[in-house]
Amino acid sequence: MVRGPSTFWAKVVSAITAAAAGPVIFELPFDFIVMGRVYPPIPPHPDVYRALFFIPFFVLLVLTLSLLTLSPMMQLARPTFYCFALMLLVFAVWALIGFGYPSAPGPIVLNIAGKLLAFVTALTLFWPQRTRDNVPASAPAPGASRAEPAPDRGATGSGWSSAG
Repeated sequence: MVRGPSTFWAKVVSAITAAAAGPVIFELPFDFIVMGRVYPPIPPHPDVYRALFFIPFFVLLVLTLSLLTLSPMMQLARPTFYCFALMLLVFAVWALIGFGYPSAPGPIVLNIAGKLLAFVTALTLFWPQRTRDNVPASAPAPGASRAEPAPDRGATGSGWSSAG
């Protein structure tokens, strides 16, 4: 169910948020893998310098993903989880061949496939939900008139409000 009005500006903000979230959906799990492979280590404390780089970067990535919660059109749906799982499967296949830098054909294909799946995952966050009648969830059923609001049940639950 859409949480807010689908105005022009809500759609523009949702599109900008989805465009920002696409690369981040790929980058967040990818950076957990790459973090240990940053070379050359900087003496005398390579882990401190690695943390100085990656902690603000992870904060930025998480904040970008948190912008998705502000969009009135964003919804988690089954295709979103399937696309994200496929992206993680691409990462697993890439790990089997050694997570090489994308300079050979295999890692290039896996890198591109992972990025495309990340963008499809971001797009599925904004797909309209369909009901059994194949009508968007926010639209009234075909042939149905606008329903009257339900009566205020008040504290008694009798269906009548206590106001006279």
